[in-house]
Amino acid sequence: MMKKILIIIGIIVVCGYTALWVMSAKQYPVTYGISFSKNYANDLELDWKKTYIDILTELKPAYIRLGAEWNGIETEQGKFNFSDLDFMMNEAEKHNAKVLLAIGQKVPRWPECHYPLWYRDLNPKEQREATLNYIEKTVANYKNHPALEIWQVENEPYISFDFGECKIFNRDLVKYEIALVQQLDPNHRTVITDSGEMSL
Repeated sequence: MMKKILIIIGIIVVCGYTALWVMSAKQYPVTYGISFSKNYANDLELDWKKTYIDILTELKPAYIRLGAEWNGIETEQGKFNFSDLDFMMNEAEKHNAKVLLAIGQKVPRWPECHYPLWYRDLNPKEQREATLNYIEKTVANYKNHPALEIWQVENEPYISFDFGECKIFNRDLVKYEIALVQQLDPNHRTVITDSGEMSL
């Protein structure tokens, strides 16, 4: 009987300390944002530019996450076309929305990994060089853009199992990508993400 009483007292003490800790923890204001994917809008057969402007105009998000989808930026190796992403960044600035810009092998929305077609024909060393080159060019293009708030390097890079069409995803490269972004742009924060449903 005494053992049960001690266990109950112990549980009450632990719960009490936990409640005090939760109540005394610093509270941070939450500001919600949204994600937008040109490719996903196209998959839904929407006019992606109109949809994007409607979102900015009607929802007025304080923050918007965009993906620098590699397969749309460097369709031919060594030739970069940022025109679609320029449009989105410039419209975000016009509508006073700050951008979290996701870059890397994986950015949000299916198929998760947005490799250009030519990338699959490269050997691992060439893939590494191509990935870092794409990141370098993207950071150089946007590090001084007024709408940029945060860099997101990769999307859920350490998810515990393969998700999406990412058979050649190189997890070992992620730390070098982060270091490169921080070296090229020390004025903006850099984050990575974890999965809400399948996190570590």
